[in-house]
Amino acid sequence: MKKLILIIILIFMCTGCSSHFGVCRHTSLYAASVMQEDYEVVVVVTQGLGTRHAQAQAYIDDKWGWLTVKGGDIYIGKQEAMGTIIGKYSFMEYAKRIRRK
Repeated sequence: MKKLILIIILIFMCTGCSSHFGVCRHTSLYAASVMQEDYEVVVVVTQGLGTRHAQAQAYIDDKWGWLTVKGGDIYIGKQEAMGTIIGKYSFMEYAKRIRRK
């Protein structure tokens, strides 16, 4: 059982985060690009167990809400991956940042 858990963790660490809509850097940019038309948005990058995760936030009704993409639609949801916040970027800053890599 311990070997199975270790294998699952290693697979996750090697593949990074993904969703049904693409990897997190794509979904965060998609959500931010759509929502920035009406709200202030940022892309938050967190560092977890061996992987980084990006998720957009929008400032709605005087508070920051986590944006979740499901089937191409954008919802206010929960933080998808816990970890230490290592960066907050505007839509354009994050788009330029991932383009360089």
